[in-house]
Amino acid sequence: MYIHRGILLLVLMMFVFSPTAQEWMSNNNAQWYRPYIGWAIIIFLAYISQYRQNRNKKDV
Repeated sequence: MYIHRGILLLVLMMFVFSPTAQEWMSNNNAQWYRPYIGWAIIIFLAYISQYRQNRNKKDV
């Protein structure tokens, strides 16, 4: 089974930075939209990934 390097790097980064991100999002003095920023970034990265994958399939 082949694990794509980008996915492996993403999982490693999530493991390393998840405590910091959790603290940043759950800060009591934080704005209400902070958790949505994280989700928006995840959705945007998934969109970019799918767009590139579809574009590469059309070229083949």
